[in-house]
Amino acid sequence: MMDSASANRLSDLSVTTPCCKTSTTLNDLDYHAPSGFAKYVIDIIDPQDSKADGQKVQPELERLLGTKLRLINAHI
Repeated sequence: MMDSASANRLSDLSVTTPCCKTSTTLNDLDYHAPSGFAKYVIDIIDPQDSKADGQKVQPELERLLGTKLRLINAHI
């Protein structure tokens, strides 16, 4: 399913699960860690200011951008 979505440049993430034949998207599957597919990324790298915490700025970013965002913490 991932290969098929990749071949279409992730333009269609819809899938039917093989286990229970449920319609969903690759973005909405339950992964072991928070994951997602994105065209854009907003990075907050090693914030020294606690105001830059992703959970604190997410609502304001969503308001400014006019869309819902999914927060995914990267542990590098």
